[in-house]
Amino acid sequence: MENRYLILDQSNTVVNIIIYDGVSEYNPGEGLTIESYPLEQDGSYSYVTIGSTRNIDGSWTHPEPVVSE
Repeated sequence: MENRYLILDQSNTVVNIIIYDGVSEYNPGEGLTIESYPLEQDGSYSYVTIGSTRNIDGSWTHPEPVVSE
């Protein structure tokens, strides 16, 4: 079964979100790590997007939305 995974850089910022089986050999690249996409208690995916940063306490800070005129 494939699930969502986060690719994080050295500052714990999400640089990509991928679908991955969690078993096959995979290297996200130098200086990057991979981890399971966080789930809520009800099993739904938490809100995390590219540009979100994981804080020391495990919470997430999200980028400001870009508004086009």
